[in-house]
Amino acid sequence: MRLRTVLGCALVLGSVLPLAAALPPRLKDLTLEELANVEVTTPGKTPESAFRTPAAIYVLTQDEIRRSGATNIPEALRLVPGVEVSRIDSYKWAIGIRGFATRLSKGVLVLIDGRSVYTPLFAGVYWEAQDVPLQDVERVEVIRGPGATIWGPNALNGVINIVTRAASETQGFRATLLGGNVDEALLTARYGGASARGDLHYRAYVKGVTRGPQWHPDGVEFDTGEVGGAGARLDWTRSSKDTLTLQSELYSGHIGNRLAITSFNPPSSVSVDGKAGIGGGHVMGHWNRRMSGGSELRMQAYYDRTERHDLNFSEDRDTLDLDFVHLLSLGRQRVTWGLGARWSRGDFTPVVESVLFVPEDATDRLYSGFLQDELSLGERFALTLGAKFLHHNLSGFEAQPSIRLAFTPSARQTFWAAVTRAVRTPSRADTDLRLTALLDPSVPFFLRLEGDPEFAPEQVLGYEAGYNQVAGESLSFSLAAFYNAYDDVLGIDVRPSFVEAEPAPPHLLVPIFFGNELRGRTKGLEIAPTWNAAPWLRFKAAYSYLAIEMVSKPGHNDPTTIGQVEGSSPKHRFMIQSLVDLPRGMEVDLVYRKVAGLPSQDAPAYDTADLGFTWGGPERWSFSVVGRDLFDDHHKEFGSDGGPDVEVRRSYYARVTFRQ
Repeated sequence: MRLRTVLGCALVLGSVLPLAAALPPRLKDLTLEELANVEVTTPGKTPESAFRTPAAIYVLTQDEIRRSGATNIPEALRLVPGVEVSRIDSYKWAIGIRGFATRLSKGVLVLIDGRSVYTPLFAGVYWEAQDVPLQDVERVEVIRGPGATIWGPNALNGVINIVTRAASETQGFRATLLGGNVDEALLTARYGGASARGDLHYRAYVKGVTRGPQWHPDGVEFDTGEVGGAGARLDWTRSSKDTLTLQSELYSGHIGNRLAITSFNPPSSVSVDGKAGIGGGHVMGHWNRRMSGGSELRMQAYYDRTERHDLNFSEDRDTLDLDFVHLLSLGRQRVTWGLGARWSRGDFTPVVESVLFVPEDATDRLYSGFLQDELSLGERFALTLGAKFLHHNLSGFEAQPSIRLAFTPSARQTFWAAVTRAVRTPSRADTDLRLTALLDPSVPFFLRLEGDPEFAPEQVLGYEAGYNQVAGESLSFSLAAFYNAYDDVLGIDVRPSFVEAEPAPPHLLVPIFFGNELRGRTKGLEIAPTWNAAPWLRFKAAYSYLAIEMVSKPGHNDPTTIGQVEGSSPKHRFMIQSLVDLPRGMEVDLVYRKVAGLPSQDAPAYDTADLGFTWGGPERWSFSVVGRDLFDDHHKEFGSDGGPDVEVRRSYYARVTFRQ
């Protein structure tokens, strides 16, 4: 089956290449030099060329996302070097940057237009709730490596900043309808307009998605669900100096889940299938003022509400975030400083007796300030010095400094190096969780995992170096190497068992406590070339190598976490994407991926391919047919939360888009 699929893909690609030989370049496609100089904001909160940025940054453009066939952000992230993406089931993902891939991506700070979607309850991101309409995404900026000097805590291994398009770029009506065997139905409708004077633009959208199950060895297809939402954006250019943006969103849905539920009386552990309810929304405002000499003032504020009612816990969370940034241009220096404050109140409601937080309700408080100085040292060198200072209610004061150096010997070459310290502040799971599981019902015999109120922030000292080059008109590539030293990493401390009388009946209990048990290092290499072979044919590739070594700190002995961390991220990843433009608005896009195995997840190495055809059709219509994970009927990528592991199955969909 695999050989037939490979040959079929090669045959399709080979048969269309001669047809495109006479095509002129498409005006909508940027040149390599233009792509290299796309302005990004992630590394320093100031617009700068991605090519000259002294950081390992990768930019996914709107065109790349559309042509990848992705229907959500995690699928699009498979194209980025250094980012590990594994599908758990139809809604859940395990994502990491340069290692530490987990269900909630605890070492990655994820932002949507500058709004953090990181939850302080379990430390991470619920990817199933980040259902951004992909046609409204301008770009996704991914910075690999510590990024906390500017953006704050929890950017231990990287930052993912999702930037949506300005309302002025989404005018008119657009509707997309998609249907398939996993993405069963997806409908997005959007309308954008403007004021009579043209100084105010707006858009509003509605979206709904229903997903079917992946492949289940026991035949119980629990991972189905539906999520719907609506949102709006308003951009007002009040004057040549002032711009104001207001955004809002509401969403709600139910997604399938399977969990092992433990009970004390009678002693039992039962695998339960059901629907988790998710919902929430946010309101956010941005204000920018341009001043003389290239200086700027920026203010951002948002209120965010999240609700999660799962099979074993329930939490409602309200977050208020304020952020102020001042950019100063002082000759050869560009100074940026800012202040921030965040209050996040979580109200936990017990659902089962085996999952508790003590106390149930708590407020996460974070105050921060940062200072960064970018110095131009002649025509070819640039030095960036910065530090983020923060105070968190659970861990106290922390400093996160960095130093970055860029050398640009020509307009087409950049060498860079960086040293950065970053921390992950404690979550409520680290400090307040009480999780009980049954080991043997006949004794009965339980284990209980408890948080440590004295849990210290995880920390990393990262060393990086890289090289970017645009080689002529058809080839560009970037190279990055890194070495990260970690300390105070989350692990477990197993203590002697004892008989616990309450809750009844009396039972044997093994206490396990979270703690700063581990330290270690990661090292690796990332390469990302792009080749414009012809005006109608482009290739993009990415290769990542990763080595992880973790050890218990002196006086500690963690029996399980080391293997889990080292074996949950692939040592090798390779991806190549071809983009072919044909006559009459036809496009053919092929993505091939090869991923090493994950020993701790019992997931073998796999390779697979996605293939998509798009036809521009009549003036206002476009049609697409996409097949994903074509090589096998199903393959495993990551372990499941409970019961037999779910495997990713071959999928397909058709999509039609109407514009007016």
